[in-house]
Amino acid sequence: MTAENDFKCLIRRHMAQSGLSYQAARRSLLAQHSEESHVSTEPSNYGPNAIAGRDSTAPSLVDIRRRPDQFIVDTGPAGIEHLCLEVVGNSVDEFNAGHATNVAIAIGDDGSIFVRDDGRGIPVDPPNGSTRSALEIVFLEPGAGAKRAGDYYAFPAGANGLGVSVVTALSSRLRVWVERNGTRYEAEFSSTDDEVGRVVQHVREAGGAGLGRTTAVHFWPDPAIFGEATVDLEHLADRLALLAAVSDGLVITLSTPGNGPRVVGSPGEMGHLLHASSTTTRRMTRAEGTALVALARSEGESQVARSFVNGIETVGGDHVAAALASAPRACTMVVSVWVKRPRFERVDRGYVVHNKAARDLVTAAMAVPETKAS
Repeated sequence: MTAENDFKCLIRRHMAQSGLSYQAARRSLLAQHSEESHVSTEPSNYGPNAIAGRDSTAPSLVDIRRRPDQFIVDTGPAGIEHLCLEVVGNSVDEFNAGHATNVAIAIGDDGSIFVRDDGRGIPVDPPNGSTRSALEIVFLEPGAGAKRAGDYYAFPAGANGLGVSVVTALSSRLRVWVERNGTRYEAEFSSTDDEVGRVVQHVREAGGAGLGRTTAVHFWPDPAIFGEATVDLEHLADRLALLAAVSDGLVITLSTPGNGPRVVGSPGEMGHLLHASSTTTRRMTRAEGTALVALARSEGESQVARSFVNGIETVGGDHVAAALASAPRACTMVVSVWVKRPRFERVDRGYVVHNKAARDLVTAAMAVPETKAS
């Protein structure tokens, strides 16, 4: 299970399509992402002081461990998928900030899950006023991270703020590797009912870097929490493909036992969610966010088939209302927006989102010329 090989597979695929060298193909993918898909407002000094410590209102690791059903979907296959998506969500944040293009996920024969991206790598030095590594803060302090320290992640994925520490609390073992500034670092944590979030290995240098910049997380969902449950591979593949589609530019690969990496989500696929023979897209990117709308002609009144905010599927909200109000003709639409600080309101059927920027972005997107999607 080598995520490095997953990434090389992606780059070589681009080499075959473009005729570029390995390094040129990798740079091309990054350039396409930053120039065509996103406007990055990310500060360049993404260092340890970008990591804020634990939110004082957040539950502790012990709380999460004792009552997992309050913090993840369940303690079955869907709960393990939830843990995977928590880690993937950090990679999506790097993508949305303009610093990553690919995410590789590998499922081990032992049920462990490995996630690696080509982003900048989590900072490893201690923030000012702390003796603990920034990386350890991220994995051991619920609610900690760059999302609380400023606009380091303007459009964060997800609807809650506990972050990857949930994975630490509910995994018997978790290893993490970071490559930054030409150096590779590693750390390891473990959790049991008696000792949650034990540091097995503090952050240390671990030899030369491979890809030069990355974060890789390998975790083992704890049988004490999940019993004999294993992740539903097809459902996970579908969820990852959906996440890539609504992210508009992110490439995701998945490796499963006995199978090499396969691309489960790649740019330009949101229109496929409409299951129509021909679709078009409209998009708008501004400092306040990004909106992407896929459309297909239909009979009768216009409708929004599916909608998403920051990667979370919604059942309504300002973005949906804007799409319907601006529909150019009878059509069916899929709407995806990424905005700062959306307000997710939980209702019986899912989430409704209230956000003026989401409404304005969709309205602006609907006013631009259509481009053929499929």
